[in-house]
Amino acid sequence: MPSLPGKIEGLALLDSRTIALANDNDFGLGDFGPDGRLVDSGVPNRLVVVRLPRPLGAR
Repeated sequence: MPSLPGKIEGLALLDSRTIALANDNDFGLGDFGPDGRLVDSGVPNRLVVVRLPRPLGAR
């Protein structure tokens, strides 16, 4: 699924048909600039909610 984060760091079961997936931006840590200061990575935190077509455990 293209909308999912590349690295899932959190998962929550909201109900039998809904899962929340999250990743964080590692505190915005990026590279260091020419002045030696940390440059924000610009990567946002993400939360994706996935609704399943049928309940978990259903056959």
